[in-house]
Amino acid sequence: MLLFRRKLLGSRCSQLSLRGLATCAIRTVGLPATLSTTMGLTVSTNMGVPDVHDARDLPREVLALQATSPATFAVTALDGHRFAWVKPAGPAGPEQLIVADPATLQSWMKDEWKIGSVTGWPDTIGQLLGPEAMANTRSAEQHQRLRQLFSPMLRDDSMARMLPKIQGSVQRYMREWAAKGTVPAYTETLTLVFDVLVNQAMQLDWPDADIKKYAVLFEVWNQGFTPSTADPRWAKGMEARKELVARFRSAVSDPRLLPGSIPATLRDEYGAESDVVTDNLIMVLFAGFETSTSLTVRLLYELAKHPDALQKLRAEQQAVAAKHGPTLGLKALGAMTYTEAAISEALRLGQMVANVPRVATKAIETPRAPPVPAGCPFSASWAGQSVLDPAVQGSTTAFNPDRWLDKRNKASLKLHQTPFGYGTHSCLGWRIARAVAAAVAQELALAYELSAETDAAWDDFPTGSRPANELPLSLKPLAASAQ
Repeated sequence: MLLFRRKLLGSRCSQLSLRGLATCAIRTVGLPATLSTTMGLTVSTNMGVPDVHDARDLPREVLALQATSPATFAVTALDGHRFAWVKPAGPAGPEQLIVADPATLQSWMKDEWKIGSVTGWPDTIGQLLGPEAMANTRSAEQHQRLRQLFSPMLRDDSMARMLPKIQGSVQRYMREWAAKGTVPAYTETLTLVFDVLVNQAMQLDWPDADIKKYAVLFEVWNQGFTPSTADPRWAKGMEARKELVARFRSAVSDPRLLPGSIPATLRDEYGAESDVVTDNLIMVLFAGFETSTSLTVRLLYELAKHPDALQKLRAEQQAVAAKHGPTLGLKALGAMTYTEAAISEALRLGQMVANVPRVATKAIETPRAPPVPAGCPFSASWAGQSVLDPAVQGSTTAFNPDRWLDKRNKASLKLHQTPFGYGTHSCLGWRIARAVAAAVAQELALAYELSAETDAAWDDFPTGSRPANELPLSLKPLAASAQ
């Protein structure tokens, strides 16, 4: 790990030039009263004053991690504190505040439009998403309306419809994986998740050939998440975007489009040729593609490394199937206590979305945080607040689903572990992501033995983390393995 000198802010203040918009001033803070050291991090336990770290002297190679390894960068810059000022990765641009204090993030993110912040994605990512995408728009009215149109996707009746179909897709893909022998789990799961998003969440009923073709194409789009338009991956991503737009335009113009589906709802609201429609169908994929894959593969990775956890999961799934039957439904899902704990632990370790960028549209001043003037960028760091959780201290990198079943940890985990965000821009598809992981866990537990090459590092990615070796994985049917 790259080491750097820690500075605690004393009595001095710093002013940052922000293109004439405003200056950012760092408030005088006191030293934390007590400190606890865990895994090289100095964690402040004094919650009474803003706990701000001056990380503006980070070396350039660490600053570059903002674009390539956002989770690593945030945790490094914060260095155990709840706030940190950092310089931009490039030669120009304003300095920004990284925020990892849960109470502050809840206050600021609950109603961003009123508190005074808007999305702050780099222009490269903004162009890949499209200006009308719900995650990118700076119109409060449009954002609110789009959330209303998408909200039925999370209702119980929608999930009850989707769960058996998700289960069916998972069973089919896992049979194919078992037949192939050893497969790259990450790449294979990307296709599975793309299928679920298109055919279950969007209800588009694309054939397998289209699923495979456009899953590959969307990964090209996904790899375009770079900070510079000079990066050839960004140009390839934009070319992929053109093909995706054309395919979605064709889909929403199809007279067989299912009434009430997300594409039909958007078409009826905005028109088949509207950029709002295509930008937001791409956004559905963006929200679920790499994130759901990262979660599912991280769960497989941890279960392969921890056979004791897999055995607990098997026992639970056998009991659930005996009580609720073989079909995945809401009651069965609700009975998967240990499985859901394992999924939550995989989410904590994987940090699907490490940070989300914001820009203050007006001065933000709250008691627990340093002031953020209008025009100043800041980053909501879910990864940063996660490692500060008292419920994980002493075992931050350990896979321990049982911590989620300990009632003493409930409040702390709820406060610090928010991988899907919260507030105005919280993820609408969180139930689908967890459902895919649960369906994979269920099928694994009831039908297969698992082996995987787990001796690999996990690379940060802007929307998820992925194993450097793609996690070569083998599934063997339980009946065959018992012979």
